[in-house]
Amino acid sequence: MTTASEQLEQKMSEIEKGKSISNEDVQKVASLIKEAYAKEPDEQGLRRVWRATEKFEKILEGSFELEEIARLILPGYWAKYYLIRKFEKASNLEAEMYYFHASLYYLCVSEEETPELFVNWGYLLATIKGELEGKSEEAAKINKYICAVAREAGIVDSIAKATNSRMLLLIKEEDFISAIALAKEFIMEFPEMQHYEPPMQSVANVFNNLGLAELKIKRLRKHLWAARFYFREARLIYEKINPVPIGHIKGLQNRNIMIGIAMLEIHSKNDNIVRDLLMRANKSFEAGDKEEVMKILQIAALLEDPFVPVITRINEELSEIKLFLEQIDS
Repeated sequence: MTTASEQLEQKMSEIEKGKSISNEDVQKVASLIKEAYAKEPDEQGLRRVWRATEKFEKILEGSFELEEIARLILPGYWAKYYLIRKFEKASNLEAEMYYFHASLYYLCVSEEETPELFVNWGYLLATIKGELEGKSEEAAKINKYICAVAREAGIVDSIAKATNSRMLLLIKEEDFISAIALAKEFIMEFPEMQHYEPPMQSVANVFNNLGLAELKIKRLRKHLWAARFYFREARLIYEKINPVPIGHIKGLQNRNIMIGIAMLEIHSKNDNIVRDLLMRANKSFEAGDKEEVMKILQIAALLEDPFVPVITRINEELSEIKLFLEQIDS
């Protein structure tokens, strides 16, 4: 069975051999880019998405308005962001061209006529500036602006993206208290977001980043318990999105494991057994052996210790995530 990225490569090859591209082909390629980006967060999948995006972009130039191109290729540009962040060190020239084109689309999109698209590209650009370039001040300026545009438009998805963009910058600066306050303000403004239809990935990201801030703020039980709750809220939304953002689900698997390890750390000072489990868990996690860490956490749940209820819930969450991923793959 061919993957979405393989179908994407095949489709682009067919288009390149022809002399023109139909509107049906345009929509099919855009759909495959979106699907492959969501379903294949591994290096090979992301590389295929970005290669296809570059070819698609060149084919569209001259025949479509920049704003329409911006709408069609945005997931492909996010694929390139994750390639640089997770798997490669792009050459200076390659990185500069990527940043330049992302900036170009951000500037060409009309904030009055298409505020949602404008915020989407601003979200990407602020993330590039803050996460890849380390230019926090420039990222903050973009965040402030897209937040104002999102609130003026009153679009929940756009407001969530602007909120996430600001949260990521605050978390990077280790201002976890402000990140938590920002997320909770958004949640109070839009209650019961996890039940919105259609489900929004941007909303799931708010819960996800709120959980991350709680996980990082202090190694206290109450923060870890809160992180577990928010990560679960995020997962339940991600699972309802079509196509499911597999990379985010796998990210939550890692973050729940981090909660389990943090709980072991809290209780390891005066307990040799827990200390041994902690050392084994850290070593396995650093080696990328998530299966082994999960086995260690299952052993920890059998101990008589105050942290056991939290570990038990974490194990339940990890089991549900593992089952969901297996169902997706089958």
